Amino acid sequence: MLGDGATFSLSQQAYFLGFPYGLQTEVGQLNNGYPIPFVKSGIVSSFSLPSGGSQVVYLDAINNPGFSGGPIVTISPNGEVVIVAVVSAYRYNEDKILLNGQDTGLTYRANTGLVIGYSVNELWQQAKLSADGVVVHGA
Repeated sequence: MLGDGATFSLSQQAYFLGFPYGLQTEVGQLNNGYPIPFVKSGIVSSFSLPSGGSQVVYLDAINNPGFSGGPIVTISPNGEVVIVAVVSAYRYNEDKILLNGQDTGLTYRANTGLVIGYSVNELWQQAKLSADGVVVHGA
């Protein structure tokens, strides 16, 4: 079931699915021959209300490369799984590497624990499929 901003609330538990670092699990015919994605969870930390743009959903959760494009889902009060957004990215900071308190000029990326997703309804309305099934943005 596809949802919208009315199908989730601030601090609600949410889940996102993907294949971190290309990892996948093979389960034979349990999933019709397809691999089963990894599932991670977090809470809806914040969201924007669309005013001419896309609705953005922020989760407080640790993400890894490989979840982008995967669904963000919640569970409705009547127990249905609702797809509310698609994982777009995660925030990271470039932190300095110090040696004896001195800047080495090197940095490392630290995961901030914020997962960013865009509303499924917004993506659905904006995306159009070309004849070969490729999503064309801005069409």
